[in-house]
Amino acid sequence: MRTFFLCVLLSTIFFSSCDHISVMDLSVTQIKCNNVENPSGTGNYPSLSWIATSGIRGMRQTAYQIILDSAVKDLRSEKDCIWNSGKISSSESSWIPYSGPELQSGTKYFWKVRIWNNS
Repeated sequence: MRTFFLCVLLSTIFFSSCDHISVMDLSVTQIKCNNVENPSGTGNYPSLSWIATSGIRGMRQTAYQIILDSAVKDLRSEKDCIWNSGKISSSESSWIPYSGPELQSGTKYFWKVRIWNNS
């Protein structure tokens, strides 16, 4: 009976740790604009880049979405943003061309990227 409880306990720990891994499977790091983090100028149609990282072997990006706005609150809510690329099926994450309306000089812009993985 003691062996049974030990097996149940070990199984519970094993499966709960596997579930935790799936939550943190893929993340975005080193977000850059024209290959610079937090640039002071970008031009009217910059290129955007990021690095997708994972601690799980074989995990990779399969799609992305870029959202850009001049107000952080709108960017967070994703309402009425200047540009939303929509979900794009692609593993690319370097030198993605901005294809929204022309950016205005002297205006501060914020952007974020959402990625999907192969599972």
